Amino acid sequence: MVSFSWLGRAENEDFKLKVGDDPQMIPAFMTNYCLSNARMNLDCWWKLADLLITKYNDGYVHGEQGRPRETGYPEKWLREEIKKNPEKFTLKEKHDPGKEL
Repeated sequence: MVSFSWLGRAENEDFKLKVGDDPQMIPAFMTNYCLSNARMNLDCWWKLADLLITKYNDGYVHGEQGRPRETGYPEKWLREEIKKNPEKFTLKEKHDPGKEL
């Protein structure tokens, strides 16, 4: 009987049920096992990304009740950004259509 000791107990039982004593079933079992494991990991990473982006979006931290709390950005980082991109932080005057040019 072929066995993969690195598999957990549940996976080893599944392996025994699906493969049995037929070594030709090993590639199909391993393909399905790897694909389902990859799908599960990818889903977990997407959930983590959604959580982090939602919670820490744009200088706010969303608490347990989903209420945003402004945390801002570190002063040192803001000053460096303003030095690198001063035009990005310059306020532009709004054009008043009723005002003569």
